[in-house]
Amino acid sequence: MSVVHPSPLTDRQIKQIERALSDVGDYGEVQLVKEKGQLRFVRKVISESALPTPADFRREQSGQGR
Repeated sequence: MSVVHPSPLTDRQIKQIERALSDVGDYGEVQLVKEKGQLRFVRKVISESALPTPADFRREQSGQGR
């Protein structure tokens, strides 16, 4: 059985990860996919709240939400 040692991240990969983190927002995820000890993919999962915000509630109360 061979052991695969992870390779260090390159500057480009670090910038790519940082960009992904800034893109996903408060509820998102950044997933790092490794193959054979190397970073292969940076996956972004972006989530948005499905609950109404206080501003949505105020619009409905004022009759503007129609």
